[in-house]
Amino acid sequence: MTTFKRAISVIEDDLDKLQVAYIDEEDDIKQMKLVRRFDQFLKEATDTDQIDRIAVGVTIHNWVRETLE
Repeated sequence: MTTFKRAISVIEDDLDKLQVAYIDEEDDIKQMKLVRRFDQFLKEATDTDQIDRIAVGVTIHNWVRETLE
């Protein structure tokens, strides 16, 4: 079975969108779901480029994009 890996820039696009959605969301439950999804994308990014963003403390609150668009 072949596993398709998305490009870091595509994953970072999703992280950006989730961060904006989190900021715009007022419902705590929906925010928690966004945080979980954000963490899943951080793990996907680590699997792709071996940079462990979670280990260095990256969260939805302090996310800053690393690649240029």
